[in-house]
Amino acid sequence: FIIDRRLLPDEAVEEAIKEIEGVLDKLQEEKKEYDYKYEYEILTHCSSLTVDRESDVVKAAQKAFKDIAGYDTRLHRTGGGSDASSIAEVTGMNIANFGPGWDGTEGYGCACHEDERLILEDYFMFIKIYMKMLVYYFSQAK
Repeated sequence: FIIDRRLLPDEAVEEAIKEIEGVLDKLQEEKKEYDYKYEYEILTHCSSLTVDRESDVVKAAQKAFKDIAGYDTRLHRTGGGSDASSIAEVTGMNIANFGPGWDGTEGYGCACHEDERLILEDYFMFIKIYMKMLVYYFSQAK
């Protein structure tokens, strides 16, 4: 059988694994008449990513977006894995999950969905946004 266990904000993958192992170990102890053993394989995992809305990286992203796109970007939460959460897990960097993608408009580019796609103009615009964001971010560095 498959266990699909999602993480809470700021919860580590290791905590979730220990919780699952604890439940299986307890079941094994309480139901000795079944004499079973378990093995498991982690098919995929992704650490949670929590970014402060007031952080320097978010402010730099917002400022760069407005400068290039000409309007404010929305801040929101999203579930699932991302390159940003993987980079943050390995490096400890404060990084935002920020990029082009679906805005809810039918026929528009959509990221993180079946048939994921981007509109080329958005892709090229985000190259400019990322460049400007890095300038803003590193000019604030202490």
